[in-house]
Amino acid sequence: MSKQFVCRDVDSQGNEIPDSGCGPIPHILFDGYGFGDRQFEGVMFKAMLVDGKLVVDSVDDWDSDPYLSDFKKDKIIKRAFDFIEDYDVATCPNCGNDVDAQPKDI
Repeated sequence: MSKQFVCRDVDSQGNEIPDSGCGPIPHILFDGYGFGDRQFEGVMFKAMLVDGKLVVDSVDDWDSDPYLSDFKKDKIIKRAFDFIEDYDVATCPNCGNDVDAQPKDI
């Protein structure tokens, strides 16, 4: 078994419906508002599994964005990593639905 992020539809009780949604997905997306309030609202991050380990990066180009270029990217990525490790809900990059932010054994 390996861990992967999975997009599944849920029923009215919040239970995942097998073989629904997008299925396994390469990464999840989350907004920086969750850990940076308005300072990082709208700044998107992605979490992925690389060789079984969680890796977080920014979706935005920090070098060309005048607002983001004032921040130390490494420090913010660390904050994003700490946040997503314990977070519950993220976004599917394919359909935009809410997905479990924690990888599942597949």
